[in-house]
Amino acid sequence: MTDDAPRQPERTLAGYQSRISEPGEYKNPNADKQPLNDETEYVFALKEFPRVKTFKQEKRRNDGTTFFEDVDKAICVFTEEQTKNEATAFFRVDKLNFSDDDTFSSSVVRFFTKLKQPLNEFKAPNWSEKFIVGMRFRSRVVVGKGQDKKPNQRYYIDVNTVRRLQPGDAGASDAYLNQQLPPQSTETGAGSPTLANALFIAKGAKSWEEAAKKLKEANAPKEVTLALFQANYEGTVKFPI
Repeated sequence: MTDDAPRQPERTLAGYQSRISEPGEYKNPNADKQPLNDETEYVFALKEFPRVKTFKQEKRRNDGTTFFEDVDKAICVFTEEQTKNEATAFFRVDKLNFSDDDTFSSSVVRFFTKLKQPLNEFKAPNWSEKFIVGMRFRSRVVVGKGQDKKPNQRYYIDVNTVRRLQPGDAGASDAYLNQQLPPQSTETGAGSPTLANALFIAKGAKSWEEAAKKLKEANAPKEVTLALFQANYEGTVKFPI
């Protein structure tokens, strides 16, 4: 910009009126798709590796007063197999509660327990080995409602109804779903859980190059990609996967 170019007038921030976005202004990924209901069991797949966001959560003290606590939650987006609707789950991950009574267990603890892949309560989870892009399961949904109390085509995973795929279900033969992955596993040899994750993500690949592309597109963790690379180098993986 030259010195003689017209300048835009400046003003201070004092008195500036910021526009507040209304809840309905955010794009709904489920718009124009066949609606889901809370009575049907659907097959969902993890769309992408979860993001973490800090939320303010209201807590109550023993004396009845309240305060707000910062909590970190994993935002998990799952895609329904047939209609491609998206359903969300918010799992608190900064603090995990384990209990024989599901009522007192953290949602993420209950989620993996229902998938027959329980978290180890004595070790911090390696989330890259638990949330595998493409992992599938069956579940019902909680249907979101707008300010008018009517369904707004936003859906949330009903953790209480989550279950792993059973024999006869579509996709029940997927490697990841047919085994119980030990937590914190870092093995990369033949038969290891990490390699099984890689094989699941790269299913259908006809070559190492195609498999590597699938892993990259899925943002697979480094150790998962290395597991398949090592298996290919040793000749223990066969194509097509």
